[in-house]
Amino acid sequence: MDPNVRRVPPGRAAADAEVERLLARARNGSGGAIAVTGRPAPLGRVTGMHVLRATCVCDEADVPFAALHLLVAPHLHRLASLPRHGADALRAALGMAPPHDTGMGESSVIGNALLALLVGLAEREPLLCLVEDARWMDRPSYEVLRSAASGAGDHPIAIVLAGCGADDQASRVAGLMDVARGARASGDLGALREAGRALAAESLGLGDPLRRDRLVVQSWTALAEGDTATGLRMLRGIAGWPLDRCPPRLLPLVADAALLAGDDEAAADAAALAVLGWRHRRGAVAPPGALLLLVRAQILRGAHPEARALIAEGRTAVRGPHAGLDALDACLAAMRGDAECARALAGAVLRTSDDLAARSWAQEALDLLDLVGGAPERLLARHDPEPGRFAEVTRLAGVVEAAVAVGGLGQARDAAAAFERFADACGHPWAQAVVARCRALMVGDGAEEHFERAVRLHRKGGRPFERARTDLLYGQWLRAERRRDEARVRLVSAVDLFERLDAAPWAELARGELRAAGYGEPAPPDGGDRLGRLSPHELKVVRLAAAGATNREIGARLSVSHRTVGYHLNKAFPKLGVASRLELARFALDEPRVEGRAS
Repeated sequence: MDPNVRRVPPGRAAADAEVERLLARARNGSGGAIAVTGRPAPLGRVTGMHVLRATCVCDEADVPFAALHLLVAPHLHRLASLPRHGADALRAALGMAPPHDTGMGESSVIGNALLALLVGLAEREPLLCLVEDARWMDRPSYEVLRSAASGAGDHPIAIVLAGCGADDQASRVAGLMDVARGARASGDLGALREAGRALAAESLGLGDPLRRDRLVVQSWTALAEGDTATGLRMLRGIAGWPLDRCPPRLLPLVADAALLAGDDEAAADAAALAVLGWRHRRGAVAPPGALLLLVRAQILRGAHPEARALIAEGRTAVRGPHAGLDALDACLAAMRGDAECARALAGAVLRTSDDLAARSWAQEALDLLDLVGGAPERLLARHDPEPGRFAEVTRLAGVVEAAVAVGGLGQARDAAAAFERFADACGHPWAQAVVARCRALMVGDGAEEHFERAVRLHRKGGRPFERARTDLLYGQWLRAERRRDEARVRLVSAVDLFERLDAAPWAELARGELRAAGYGEPAPPDGGDRLGRLSPHELKVVRLAAAGATNREIGARLSVSHRTVGYHLNKAFPKLGVASRLELARFALDEPRVEGRAS
């Protein structure tokens, strides 16, 4: 029994009477706090009292301090009148300031600040602090209200938690989701299964509001069990939930599902909506959980400046180091060539964190350093091939590359097969492109066919860093085959992409391959100098091709055969550092678009 918030036994008559008595005591200067089932009738006709109201919703049951924010939002201007220590703690809880080191129990400090705010509001007339549908109140808000309730009896303040439910089912459900998240993060399959079974049992009483929670936990369980196809099928369904009809509570789950399923654009959309919604509702920095998902999506999409800005924002919302933020920061540092920073951040995460995702990101940062630094043995020593470690799927392509480099074809095939299962289940072109690249690395004859397939698939979009790596590896292979001009096309493309991604050591690696092939520095991305390398006939053909003309249309325009047009294009593409007509858009070509094209 909670000594601060007295629970009224079920029954409408008893609840009505208790509420009437509490309101009367508060009007006489000595209130208190009670929790009741349903909504007692006296709450619908309160007179002679100022009412401070919050209505909780299922979708924010696991959002820390959501109910507290609803209660005090109309009176935030009063925080300036509170003692500074408590006001700072309350602002931090509401996301309006960096976390506050209270030096004692957080709920007690925030609760005392809340009580001071309520006492100030009750100076003119008695105050009713009413929380409706309290069964959906988040636990941190309840603890703060519980702490404030300890002093309500000395003031004209009545605190009523209405609609609590007789058995606190909603609290148990929120707790089960927390258990499931923790089990997934630590890789505890047994705890994850148990949370899923308990959640299914609880949902018998709550029905549809928990259907999507159950599906999320089931997908996590399938992945942890090594059933990639089933887990990704569920995740693709979750990632496809309409965002405009998705409750705020579920947006991070949708973003997480999309990331796991390889859909970076959907992940970025859902995570951005979650972060923007938090900022809009609370006028504050979003919590690290939602920011992490957005940072990861932005890194995979190649939006590195945006990712760095989000990491900086996230650091204002945490105390000291944060494993997820540090690991993703390490990935960015590794890409841009700050090896010292990357190793320090990643090493700290691996020493101190048990979170599988954060550890995998930290190891990914170290993998990047080892791949570009020519240390494949170090990468392979870190690789854990344990089935079910789905968090490490993004590292598998690097494992293939490292294993091939040291002659470990067996290990390369195992890693490639695991990634191929993921690629087949997720279906994204970028993933299929990486599969083709891995096959090219592992075969002798026939590598060119796989590399060409990878290049074609990468053009459909997604994960530009992987596309750049494919261009680099293909260029290296072509150079080894003494096909210098073709190697140059791929290597120039790699340099261009790596530079756009601020991946300096990778760009330098591609430049080294260019120099080894007998070429100097690639031309600037604007291509102005490259156009000067074309013959007059090649320039005419390229301009018409860039305008959208087919080979036959160009031939008719220039009075040559379509085969001659193809010959000129094949000569021009290596000079321009492109592999297709689509890439001609980067050049300043002033030929007007061809009209009257045949349908």
